[in-house]
Amino acid sequence: MIVAIETTDQNGSKQLLSQTLNTKSGGETQTPFYIAVLASFAQLYQVNNLSGLANNTVRLVVFDEAFNKMDSERIVESVRLLRKMGLQAIICTPPDKLPDIMPLADRTLLVSKEGYQMHILSYGKEHAHV
Repeated sequence: MIVAIETTDQNGSKQLLSQTLNTKSGGETQTPFYIAVLASFAQLYQVNNLSGLANNTVRLVVFDEAFNKMDSERIVESVRLLRKMGLQAIICTPPDKLPDIMPLADRTLLVSKEGYQMHILSYGKEHAHV
């Protein structure tokens, strides 16, 4: 099955995402991607099915380098959509995106590497002056 993603701009003009990839900013092309991915996970995990095993799933989504090309407003709306869909997420993101994501996160961890050792530290909101 081939699926085409259609985008609508603030003026109501519609275009296929594949036609706009080379003309739009990274954030403008990443936003429809995240919406499509989240919708796919919501369907996979049957988030609207409140009965039986469908209601008893982890509903885990993992994003690496998440939202790296998106502005603050788009990041916040994407995380809110993720939460509204009842999905749980592990979001690995560049440090400059922390101020946008951290207020919406239940827990934030900092992973640092020193030589061949990795350290995982709890990273509270008091540290968020990135």
